Amino acid sequence: MDIKGFKKNTIVLIICDADKILKNTIDIIKTLQNDYLFLYVAISHPYHVLSEIFKKQEIDVNKIFFIDCVTKMTLPEKAVQTPHCLFIDTPSSLNELNIAINRTINSMPNKDKLLFMDSLTTLLVYSSSGSIAKFSHFLINKIKLMGLSGVFMSVEKEMDERLVAQLTEFCDEVIRI
Repeated sequence: MDIKGFKKNTIVLIICDADKILKNTIDIIKTLQNDYLFLYVAISHPYHVLSEIFKKQEIDVNKIFFIDCVTKMTLPEKAVQTPHCLFIDTPSSLNELNIAINRTINSMPNKDKLLFMDSLTTLLVYSSSGSIAKFSHFLINKIKLMGLSGVFMSVEKEMDERLVAQLTEFCDEVIRI
């Protein structure tokens, strides 16, 4: 599947090299930004950094709602709530992340929504492969039941083979870039 042919209510796992993940993220958002409101789960980069990068790339950050999993853990004084960003304590708290996702989805305007997770691989730094698999399965089912779309980014060489196999089973499409 080419991301340009992305269908609504589809869950896609995108696996790429680490040095291309940000560029691919920008390309995907640019391609889909006119069709969706994004819920961007920021695990690899803080909200402030991402929003500046996206603005420079002419991405409308007003169509993106962020959940920042990084800032409170590293520089809590920078975690100032904004209408478009919710900060959680740490990426290791998958329960807190789930609650934040629910809260944000429910607060977003009624339009086609896409949950974008910037790196499942980074979650492996904070939680076990088994926990990530359970969380991903739960989250993917929730997205499907809510009629949303989803894109999960992952780094090729850092993924556990068993986790990739499980995620492949949960997702509608797997794209290797």
